[in-house]
Amino acid sequence: MKTDILQKGYITLGRGYEIKQDGNFGEVGLIKITDAGLSTHVHVLGATGAGKTLLLKFLDTQFLYNGYSLIKLDMKFDEDNFRLVYALSHYLNKPF
Repeated sequence: MKTDILQKGYITLGRGYEIKQDGNFGEVGLIKITDAGLSTHVHVLGATGAGKTLLLKFLDTQFLYNGYSLIKLDMKFDEDNFRLVYALSHYLNKPF
């Protein structure tokens, strides 16, 4: 994970791209929102294979890095995600 993505006070959702007139893509930078903007509830919806789990792992990392507590409801129990959150919590000295 690049260090420009992890920044205190912000949550990075990804990189933004534009489609240029010649049909090529050009990067416009990181898409960031203040972490306060996600401080209530977050719902992630999408079709199978759309990247919901990957996005949630990415957000989990940033929430823990920014010092937030994390409450997750995972009805299918993704063991890899569980291990990631456990390891990050331990690494950042956060209770699990």
